[in-house]
Amino acid sequence: MYDPVRFAQEVADEVRLEGYFAVGNTLIVSEVTREAIVGAVSTISEEELGSFVQNPR
Repeated sequence: MYDPVRFAQEVADEVRLEGYFAVGNTLIVSEVTREAIVGAVSTISEEELGSFVQNPR
């Protein structure tokens, strides 16, 4: 559980360290560019796609 300020700090830290922040069906990138989005999605698909995307059925 996070308050809004702490959540923003966690997001900022993760984006700074990893270049993106992802949780559930939420993806926050350092900037909204094709390069940042493709990079984040590529990394997620290699690392943990199953836990990131909910079953569409």
